[in-house]
Amino acid sequence: MGEDFKPMKVHRGKYLFHEKEQANFVYIVKSGEFKITKEIMISVEDKAAQPTDSLEDLLKIRDNQKRQRMASRKSGWKKESVEVAIVGVNNVIGEEDAIKNGCY
Repeated sequence: MGEDFKPMKVHRGKYLFHEKEQANFVYIVKSGEFKITKEIMISVEDKAAQPTDSLEDLLKIRDNQKRQRMASRKSGWKKESVEVAIVGVNNVIGEEDAIKNGCY
């Protein structure tokens, strides 16, 4: 790798960066996979997220629950992490932040 590229090992369960944070680097996946997730609010009293629900369905559920919550003010909410994508070998992560911020 060139002098601007340094290999890095990331262990299972570790994060490269969190939602709403800027990526500090551009990451090229050389082996393994990374899970891209998004946090959404789910009503504890209403339908819980199912593994088969699509992100679009989950966002609709969240919006409906939000309206119900505003109406009743009784329901509890919790954050739920939803898988959006899997990024594998020879894919890049963090490039959008780098381009947007003029880092490269």
